[in-house]
Amino acid sequence: MSANTDQSPRRRRRRKAEQRDRDRALVPVAVAEKVGIPVAALASAMRAAEVHEPLTVTAAVSWIRDPESAPEWFAALRSERLARAEAECQCLAGRELAAEQSALAKLQSGGRFTDEELLHVQDWAWRAAKDLVRDGPEGIPTAEEQQVLWAVGVDAADHSTWPVHAGGCDGAGRQHCLVRIEQIRAQR
Repeated sequence: MSANTDQSPRRRRRRKAEQRDRDRALVPVAVAEKVGIPVAALASAMRAAEVHEPLTVTAAVSWIRDPESAPEWFAALRSERLARAEAECQCLAGRELAAEQSALAKLQSGGRFTDEELLHVQDWAWRAAKDLVRDGPEGIPTAEEQQVLWAVGVDAADHSTWPVHAGGCDGAGRQHCLVRIEQIRAQR
């Protein structure tokens, strides 16, 4: 290898470190953490607005409390970040809803679940299993709950497959959850 290619990554690292130091001189890390915007983004916006004075925590907090007093560059950057965060939240909510609907459809059709869908199915199964412990094998009221339990390998009629058991029930012995629940209720 030539000397030029050996120094190129070093130069890039050095330039990057120098840029990071310049950014931190303009925007201390404490300020960026308080505002919730990365140092580099704040420093870039400040340079674009030709602001050369270091940003202080006091100034940033006062701008957050009173957006009318904030300079235009700060208000624009903050509103952009807030809009992006809101869009990500809505996108996440949409994905969650889609995964839930897809899990429901696959549960009814017998399809395989993605990881996100499986989380919903497991959550539904956990709720159904808690009802099963409380009410016993005859207490499963709906076919949907039965499907959910089957999807995660729980047979309502086979007590040893239940993922949840009442306190004092080992899941395999003669002491059944329903018996244990009745004993607990009688002690109250």
